[in-house]
Amino acid sequence: MANSNNPFGFIPVKHLNGIGFQMSEMRLASGYATSIYTGDPVKLVSGKIERCGATDVPEGIFMGVHYIDSNGETQFENTWVASTATKGAVDAKALVINDKEVVFKAQSTSTPAVSDIGSSFTITTTAGTEDGRSKIGVTGTTTDGHYKLIDFLDSPDNEIGQYAVGLYVLN
Repeated sequence: MANSNNPFGFIPVKHLNGIGFQMSEMRLASGYATSIYTGDPVKLVSGKIERCGATDVPEGIFMGVHYIDSNGETQFENTWVASTATKGAVDAKALVINDKEVVFKAQSTSTPAVSDIGSSFTITTTAGTEDGRSKIGVTGTTTDGHYKLIDFLDSPDNEIGQYAVGLYVLN
């Protein structure tokens, strides 16, 4: 069965040393003008997170956000909607997995092979979906890559080859 082309961002699956993993709270600027979806890589810019571009160095993977909205209501969301204003322009708190030993599954947008294990790749910059899920995939480009392939997901519905789901750590 061939793999379908349906990238879903980065989903945590395990920790390299077998322990659980935690999320860190990081600052996200009120009014930040780019949407961030669950599973999107994020970078650190002037002490606050922003969505990563294809070759940006990732600080971690975005898992959600909480903030006080302009009406004074506490919001817990799996997506940061572009240009969301918080009460008093106070930074939102993004939940980010930034432990470099967490293994994530992600789909390749190319045709990886076993010989690619150990290589580092870049990402696509496809925007997420209305359900809050990332649509980022891992490219076949290894120049300036920050997502290291450590293996392939062992699953009956995942074939090594075109659009394979791999297991990655952040470099």
